[in-house]
Amino acid sequence: MDINIRKLIELGAGKFEHLDSTLITHIESTRCRLKEWNADIPLQQAGLYYIAYLENEVNNSRAVAGLRNSVKEIVGTEVETIIYYYYAWDKVTFMHQPITSRECVFNNAITGTQESIPYLLFCQLCELYAAIAIDNIHVEETFSLEISSKYRRDLSSIMPYLSAPAKRKITIME
Repeated sequence: MDINIRKLIELGAGKFEHLDSTLITHIESTRCRLKEWNADIPLQQAGLYYIAYLENEVNNSRAVAGLRNSVKEIVGTEVETIIYYYYAWDKVTFMHQPITSRECVFNNAITGTQESIPYLLFCQLCELYAAIAIDNIHVEETFSLEISSKYRRDLSSIMPYLSAPAKRKITIME
């Protein structure tokens, strides 16, 4: 098992606290999909570690800040930045607003604020979302049609921000 995964388990970070074979398969599949799409190494690693903040019993930004420092020490600053912003991303707001420009206004669901983020980071978040969504659509035989349709609508919304290999994969699925 990956040494960083072991450290995240010891830290009790997010879903790592409840890691099982299904979840290991999912995060490894997400990482492999990103690698297949020629994503850079930090984004591939983010696919492996993105669950570090999910379902954590952290409710305030000060507690998240403390956890962020520990996670940074384990996975590195660049990877942690991707997984933190993925976790903090107000996807509901983003997915329901019309995309009219390439401006990267980020709605932070943790702090309740808007901030400007680099375009590259925004594209990485979209690519990570796409890899996770596609894995969930393919793997989950029990996925309801409603959830699958939601993922497909979301993928359509982020299409302008995805790499060519990710776009091809989504097009093949349609």
